[in-house]
Amino acid sequence: MTEAAEDPERERLRLALEVGRLATWDWELDSGHVVWNDEHYRMQGYAVGEVAPSFAAWAARVHPDDLDAVVAAIEAARDSRTDYRRTFRNLLPGDVVRWASARGRFFYAADGKPLRMIGVMEDVTEARLAQEALADRERRLRALVAELRDRVRNTLARIRAIVRSTAGAAGSVEDLTARLIGRVEAVSRIQSAVTRDPSAGVDLAGLIRDELLAHALRDGPVMTVRGPDLLLAVPVAEMMSLAVHELTANAVAHGALGKDDGRLDLGWDIDGDGHFHLRWREYGSVAPPAPSEGFGLDLLLRTLPRDLGMTTRLAFEPHGISFDLEGPAARLTMPTDTQAATARG
Repeated sequence: MTEAAEDPERERLRLALEVGRLATWDWELDSGHVVWNDEHYRMQGYAVGEVAPSFAAWAARVHPDDLDAVVAAIEAARDSRTDYRRTFRNLLPGDVVRWASARGRFFYAADGKPLRMIGVMEDVTEARLAQEALADRERRLRALVAELRDRVRNTLARIRAIVRSTAGAAGSVEDLTARLIGRVEAVSRIQSAVTRDPSAGVDLAGLIRDELLAHALRDGPVMTVRGPDLLLAVPVAEMMSLAVHELTANAVAHGALGKDDGRLDLGWDIDGDGHFHLRWREYGSVAPPAPSEGFGLDLLLRTLPRDLGMTTRLAFEPHGISFDLEGPAARLTMPTDTQAATARG
């Protein structure tokens, strides 16, 4: 082929590489002489002509954590007479990381001595990031499905326990129906809050206000609710919701919130040592009767202490019911530094 015929062919190849944004190299092993095209300079963060092309100049821009493996892959391809293929990171000025996919081939003398390596390199950062994002979404989806499966199983177990306990304490079918509906609706409310964002936790103040609102109760002259922001872990929120429901339902039916002159004071705090204390105080004109054994009493005095590792106290005082829940705040909160910091106030 004549030189005149070669020039258009070379020009087409150059344009194809340029349009495809492919970096090329041609490395003579004996002399160390290397030729790069312009895209090779740009892909490794050099201005065109800024440095003399060399193995060292290339290696200086490969991410330090990847360099040994990349060099080993080049040597393995040379020794095994196979094509070189490797994806690695380039570390550009300003600590900019870009992913590159390189492919190359060695050429040998008749005696088997490697003489030359020619290859191409392509920036695959966007594709790599998209792949990582997809893998992350898949991991999150699998985790969410597993979490939802566990939550459904736990919720059904909780409802079974509610039904058994409620049936044993109900005085009539109507009483059984009312108690079951109230307790199942409390479970439903917390599940709705949780499923909006299972990883975010449940705000204690919001949980309490939702439960009081379900009984048509709001902050005001007969009721105060106050305490610092606190994100509850999901299992804790489920139990806390039921506990608030039991206390509220009892206060409406038999306690302070069912009387014209009744009042509820509900608050919580976290001291400097991370100790949490919730106080429920009812004030009414008549002392409420002590309830018989049942789901509510078992939840407040046995289930909460056992499952949360905290202490509870329920007292039937002349002014009304008093309930306390206290212990380490860390047992209630979501297990992240940010949420723990919020819990510490």
